[in-house]
Amino acid sequence: MTTTFMITAPPPSPPVVAAPTLTGPVNGSVVRDTVRPVALGTGTIGSVITVRSGGAVVCTAVVGPDGRWSCTPLADLSAGVHTYTATQRANSPGALESGSVSTTFTIELPALPAPVILTPAEGGFAGRTPQITGTGKPGAQVSVTNVTDGAVLCTALVGFDGKWSCRSSQLPFGGQRIKAVQKMPDGPVSPVSPVRNFTVAVTLSGAVFKDSNRNGRLDAGELVMDGVRLELGSAGPDGTFGTSDDVQLGAATTRAGVFSFPGIMPGMYQLRLISSTLPRGMYPTNDKDGSADRRIVVDVPETASALQLTGPVLGADAATLGSLDFGEMFAGIDVVVRDAQGNPIRNADVSFTDAAGTVFTGRTDAQGRLVIDGSADKPMALGSGQVTATLSDGRSTTTDVGVATTVTKVVAQIPGDAPQPPAPTPPSPTSGPGGDQEATADQTLPYTGAIGVWDLLLPGLTAMVAGVLLLVASQHRHFRNTRRQV
Repeated sequence: MTTTFMITAPPPSPPVVAAPTLTGPVNGSVVRDTVRPVALGTGTIGSVITVRSGGAVVCTAVVGPDGRWSCTPLADLSAGVHTYTATQRANSPGALESGSVSTTFTIELPALPAPVILTPAEGGFAGRTPQITGTGKPGAQVSVTNVTDGAVLCTALVGFDGKWSCRSSQLPFGGQRIKAVQKMPDGPVSPVSPVRNFTVAVTLSGAVFKDSNRNGRLDAGELVMDGVRLELGSAGPDGTFGTSDDVQLGAATTRAGVFSFPGIMPGMYQLRLISSTLPRGMYPTNDKDGSADRRIVVDVPETASALQLTGPVLGADAATLGSLDFGEMFAGIDVVVRDAQGNPIRNADVSFTDAAGTVFTGRTDAQGRLVIDGSADKPMALGSGQVTATLSDGRSTTTDVGVATTVTKVVAQIPGDAPQPPAPTPPSPTSGPGGDQEATADQTLPYTGAIGVWDLLLPGLTAMVAGVLLLVASQHRHFRNTRRQV
């Protein structure tokens, strides 16, 4: 009797590798520079390393060709004592995990100080979207929040110089309370900074200037005036300016020509320039509501977003408003002296006597014009005055003038023609007919073609030149005929 049977070998056991080594962090060490200490050691080439702490996987790694491995935790570890446990397994299906090795260490990070908020200033004013600045630890991320609702207003990275800056999202008008914290990458979060208190408002500001060209704008080269007082007020309960319930809110004096009223909330205001603080004899040339009365009504809307409210356009957003400047200038006259044909006369002597009997004098320019302005030392009185223009030949004219607060234009017309220029001399050899001519009389127009000596001599000279040319041509023909005969 024959019995058949089969002998099978048992399945191979899953590959088992020895436990890895765990050399870092060093057992018993104290870690002070990070909350994600790197685990490192050696193992079997190609094996998969698993590092755990408190039973949770911290990180994994594959042993490299040199037999070394390392991995960084995927999350921050808290301050205190921690133990890393490392195992390895072959990188193949069904591989078993090796025995474990461990290391214990303590995380002790230096305290990260709270960041410092520098601006807005404590108790100060800022616009709707203020620039918030401060100091902190270089490389830290600063987060600024609203104390009231916890909303993050802005974030910033602290620079190498220890400074940070960020612009806040829009804030409502009124009192504000903000705070800030900072956090290092892979590091702790600092305590909260002291609360910073400030007020969101607008600042009304502008300049008082000498409007030399009287165009109502502060232009390059025009001078600003110091020591001028301005007052800001509201209309009071009745909402009408100029009544008994008006409320004065503050006053300011120009410094370097500029005035400023900070801390202004939405509403209607009147800005008034105090005339008695201006130099004597000055008058307004313009203000931005077009009244030229040294008063500007300013409407600060709820939509105003800028710290610097730069204009009085009613109901408009602050960013679109013009300047709150006041232009001032002394009264003056602008005289043009002309002859009967309307031609300007230069170097005419002009004398003006104002309503107070003060005399101003001057001489017209090449366009027959003279501008005379009053001054603080010699103001020009408003009202009726007289302008007298006199030429060097004694002819003159007198014109009545009513001086207003701005420059009064005057045309003084001299009877008859302007004095004629002397006959011009013939042109020099280096300048032919039609070259530049210059009038020599101070009070006359340039020579424009009156008949002179040159006009009389020119036909004779032309005939003489033609005769000489005919003679030369005749002699040339005679010489040619003589050569043929020879």
